[in-house]
Amino acid sequence: MKKILSLLLLAIFTFTLSACNLLNKDPEDTRTPQEILADTVVDTWDGDVTHLSTMMNLISESGSMEVVTEVIMDMTSDGENQAMSIKMTDKIVETETSTMMYRLQETTFDGLTLDLEMIYHYTDTGVYVYVNIDSIKEFIEANGDLPTELVDAFDAFGITEDWIKLSFDDNLNDIVKMELLNNFLKDALLHMNGPDFFDSIRDEIILELGLDPLTVGLDLDEMVNALADEDFETFKGLIDDTDFAQIIDAIDINVLAPGMVEQLSIDSVELTSRGLDVPTTSTSITTNGLLGYLETATQTDKDILVQYYIVEGIINQPDFETIPGFDFAAFVEALLAVDIDQLELETMIDIESLYNAIYAGQDAFNLYVTNLAITDPIQASLLTPFSETVLFLEDYKYIADDVVYAFENLSVFDKYFDMTTYIDMGASTVELVKNEDLTIQTNMTMGNDMYDDLFDDLLLDIYNYLDGFDSFELPYVENISCPVGEVCEPFEDYQMIKDNLGLLADIGMMALYDPSNLNEMHMEIDLAPLMNSMAQIDADMNSEDLEYSVPTFNTVKIIQDYKKDIAITTPATFVDMNPVFDKLGKLMLLGEIRSMLDDVAYYYTINPLEFPVAQAVMPFTDFDDNYMVSINEVFDKEMSTFTIGGTLLAPTYTLNLYWIDGTSVFTEPVSLTTLDLVFDSGIPTKTVLDSLLAKIDTDNFYLSKLLLVMMMQEEDNYDGGYYN
Repeated sequence: MKKILSLLLLAIFTFTLSACNLLNKDPEDTRTPQEILADTVVDTWDGDVTHLSTMMNLISESGSMEVVTEVIMDMTSDGENQAMSIKMTDKIVETETSTMMYRLQETTFDGLTLDLEMIYHYTDTGVYVYVNIDSIKEFIEANGDLPTELVDAFDAFGITEDWIKLSFDDNLNDIVKMELLNNFLKDALLHMNGPDFFDSIRDEIILELGLDPLTVGLDLDEMVNALADEDFETFKGLIDDTDFAQIIDAIDINVLAPGMVEQLSIDSVELTSRGLDVPTTSTSITTNGLLGYLETATQTDKDILVQYYIVEGIINQPDFETIPGFDFAAFVEALLAVDIDQLELETMIDIESLYNAIYAGQDAFNLYVTNLAITDPIQASLLTPFSETVLFLEDYKYIADDVVYAFENLSVFDKYFDMTTYIDMGASTVELVKNEDLTIQTNMTMGNDMYDDLFDDLLLDIYNYLDGFDSFELPYVENISCPVGEVCEPFEDYQMIKDNLGLLADIGMMALYDPSNLNEMHMEIDLAPLMNSMAQIDADMNSEDLEYSVPTFNTVKIIQDYKKDIAITTPATFVDMNPVFDKLGKLMLLGEIRSMLDDVAYYYTINPLEFPVAQAVMPFTDFDDNYMVSINEVFDKEMSTFTIGGTLLAPTYTLNLYWIDGTSVFTEPVSLTTLDLVFDSGIPTKTVLDSLLAKIDTDNFYLSKLLLVMMMQEEDNYDGGYYN
């Protein structure tokens, strides 16, 4: 039983304790269990700091932990005092189904304070991000130099809570409705190309191929409808019902064959000299199509065509002969000997196996080709001429190796980002103290020995990492890697750096924990002496500069608190930003619409004689040829209308707008005057904004439509008073 309890204590306290002292307590000992535990830690301490490393690992490997890091700096320079502090609270809680991360960063500098607080929550159903904007509002309002429009915008959009929430889940999908883009894009296609777009494609196919696609089951309109409706079963059925054999035959007879006959006429003299009966071949291709001809042509005629159009086409490629190690003559001979019918019977080459053979070198490549020749002799004959090329590539294999090496060995530097490295390395003096509250305090001084060791270790790790690359040769270097008897490159600044390291002050470090509660740990690092010594070294190096002022670091401290088994609580009240995005999208749409109205107004400003005498309702189509008016293609130009009224001195421009799918954009027509009042008056109030946004027909608006508006937005071609 004692052994089991001892092992349990070892696991809990993470360093060697004399368990018997706790289990066999002297009846006259009046100390509490906490006092006995604290005394035992001190009595059994072996002088090192491994207990701190173990504590940090115990906390960091838990499923939930918190690290609070505070950096405090106070310095005096040129008689002026400057103070800054940054406090970061990081939490993480991981379970099998979710991950939550919390970050609070509190920054104070020059009298200003800014807090940034957010929570990231990943679950099986989506990703949720919470941001505390109250502190951002306070910072903007407290700093008179910053514009306050952002705070006004928060109010206008109804963002009145301290927290906002962004949801990337089905809730966002309901607002965006990306699936509507399918139908909308189809409508845009028909809108830009006319309602007879698919009929015109059908007419074009009939004209070019002499084949009505509908007779072979190729119904493009229905296929696009099925895709727009995401009805993939229907789409697959339409594909299956299409007679592609007839389509291929039509392409062959009406496109490939005429093109080939024309090419034969151009090359008639050369082909005749090689033994091809060009007139007979042309007639056969015209009658049977190119594919039909190749099925009945003699091997001699096919060889002539393959030789002339394929083999020599490949051979005559520019710089083909300049490939290093490539046996061009052997490759030509192999190409000339290719039996097309036999090649079709061979299996497709395994690209991965071929790559591995090339990477392994010439011998492996030759063996691969030899084995390939047993089953696929033609492919093997075409690869054989590349044997010397593979030998040439062997000298460059190091490039691929170095890329892999660079990424796989970066872990050698991981230890320099781990606090335990410095704890274990440089504690030149260590003191263990039991405080009155029974906490255990470890005081350490990290001295010059640590700087020396750290510098040498880092240099050696960098050298060894670089030495592992094959793309360059690293010379031996004095003081880093210099074997006895070797000629080594001098490291001229090494001693100067070491001397300066010797001038640096010590680093004081303190760690504090309660041995009866191994869920928490506190650490402090005092860097003020180090920073002052560095400032003095810099001052000595700039001693000739009479204007140089040596700063004094009054306080430079890093404080860290570790804690495990914590929880992260999401805010109970927040503003759901997804509907806000919807409002912002509507406002952006109104901005685009205002631009169209501005174009119309500007047109009549510079063309006053065309201003209608009486109120006129004009469809968008009246402006199709007007290069000064930019109308987005996502709107129906026939249904949408501009109403132009008033007088030339006091004109009115009103818009009644429809999407290309025939649905209304507005609940009522919108005037340029109304839009100008909102957009020209800065950030509107919530009442004004809501009143304006209410003019957009919510049933017909989705962010996906706005996306299409942005995609089809024309560039403004007005420049310096002229339209280009």
